[in-house]
Parts: sequence; structure tokens; C-alpha cells
Amino acid sequence: VADTITVGKQKSDKEKYKKFSDGSGLTLVDLFLYQCSESPKAIAAIEEEGVLTFSELDEKSKLLSDEFVSFGVRVNECIGIYVEPSMDMMIGTWGILRAGCAYLPLAPEYPDERVRYMIEDSKVKVIFTQVHLVKKLKELALSDVIIVTLNDVKLKSNFEAESAKARTKRLVGSCLAYVIYTSGSSGRPKGVVIDHRGALNTVVDVNSRFLVGPNDKVLA
Repeated sequence: VADTITVGKQKSDKEKYKKFSDGSGLTLVDLFLYQCSESPKAIAAIEEEGVLTFSELDEKSKLLSDEFVSFGVRVNECIGIYVEPSMDMMIGTWGILRAGCAYLPLAPEYPDERVRYMIEDSKVKVIFTQVHLVKKLKELALSDVIIVTLNDVKLKSNFEAESAKARTKRLVGSCLAYVIYTSGSSGRPKGVVIDHRGALNTVVDVNSRFLVGPNDKVLA
């Protein structure tokens, strides 16, 4: 697996994305779905094993988000993501956001004690990971934490719970997007929450400031 993935963004004219920077309360998910509808066949991400189009990322993240919703997670709830840089990271992140939840990055390279503390302190009930990391994660997470991989995702969403699509419509700028842990003044990591409004403003500002265009690539 490559240490980095390349994220493509199509069309950079300011008018196209103006509605996402006018304080209208739109979210990262709104921007993502807009991009998927505008350029479904465009490449969204690249890694050594191949490429992922926006259409494919849309479909895979939608199925994953429905899987999360089937576990009873609530809007603004936190879901952990314990993955290496890969396509799975892209799918997992958008799957969590589309389920109406905030994602908590749990990097596999973090010391075990730090990961264990973040899991316990955040009280996450669900963690998304990769198949080869399941065994390690089970050693770190509490026994009642649900561990999900892409292998667990149903090919077709057919459960009767509220769908992720319905949740997406309920998302607003003040909903939580992600949680990051800082070192904390006490020496122990401290969780900081970022909402969609703040995250979206950052994305739009960076794209505008650095003139990100359709031929540009961003390393993540």
C-alpha cells in the first residue's frame, strides 16, 4: 500500500463553489455529493493498486454509511477510523460523515497506549478498520466496540433503519465533522471537535488560496 494517496479535484472556478463559502450552512457531505454528481467518472483518488472514481467512491461510501447506521449510531456520534493511508481511508472517512457522524482518526502508527486511551476517552461504539488490522485493534479496543471492515459491508442496503441518505439531509454546518486529539496541557491527549462549517471553510479557503485546479493533486 502506498504511504500516500492522491486526491483529485475537478473544476476550480470560484462561481461553481461560491455557494459553499457564503455561510449557507452547507456541509462537507454537500460538497462531496455535489462533486460526485458533477464529475462522476473523474478520478477521486490514486494509489499503487489503482484508481477510484468519484462515482465509485460515492457508491462504496454510501453502502458503508448504511452499515454504520444499521448499528444504531446517532447523528453527531463519533466513529473511530483505524486504517493506513489507502482507498479504505477515503471510503471510511466519507462513509462516517454520510452516516451523520464525526470521524476520529486512530493512526495505526500511534503508540498502543495512546490509541487505547483515545478509544476509551471518546467512548466510540464503532471503529472502521482494515482486515489485516482487526486482530491488533481487538487488543486495543473494549470488548463491546463494534469493529467494521469493507468485507462486512452488504452489497445492497436493505435494512429498515433510517438510511444514511435521510441523515445527510439533516446535517447542518454546526454538526460535528471530526475529532482530533492534542497533547493536552496535562500531558494526556485531549479531544477537540471540529464542525462541518469550520472544516468546509478550510477546504474552500485552501482551494481558493492555492488555486487548486482539475490537474492538481493533493498528497494525504
